[in-house]
Amino acid sequence: KLLCDIGMCKVIIDILVKHIGCEQCTIECLRAIRNIAHNSDTALESFHQSEISSSIITVLKFYTDSNAVVQWGWYALASLAQHPAIRSKLGEIDICNIASDVLSRYKSFEDIIQWVAMAISQLSIDPILNQKLCSEGIVTLLVEAMSVLQEHPEAIEECCF
Repeated sequence: KLLCDIGMCKVIIDILVKHIGCEQCTIECLRAIRNIAHNSDTALESFHQSEISSSIITVLKFYTDSNAVVQWGWYALASLAQHPAIRSKLGEIDICNIASDVLSRYKSFEDIIQWVAMAISQLSIDPILNQKLCSEGIVTLLVEAMSVLQEHPEAIEECCF
């Protein structure tokens, strides 16, 4: 809570946006976002007020070929999507296309699929977004990813939301 009270959430987002060309900086910002947001209503509200959704989407579009950025981006989204307004905003701004691309590209990467599945699980709590995820084929892509990851039970467990 203290970090949010002193504006740390906004500072992290500012660094993320300003230094998007630095992969390691991006990874560390995503890691910080995930760790601060995880199970903290105060942090989630602070990130929501700072327009985190569009910043994360920008990062995921910029780093489509970086396993580490994609993994930490979706790990952060899994925590951020606990907030109803962030979930709703993600549904408005291209999350299905990005999820589709990641699930197609990284279907054999256990760590990435695990966090995409967790994020989609959180996103699907919203009935409208759940319908969108189903109608745009995201659930089908998750099922395909599960078949590829048969020997990775922890990743499959995350897919079985």
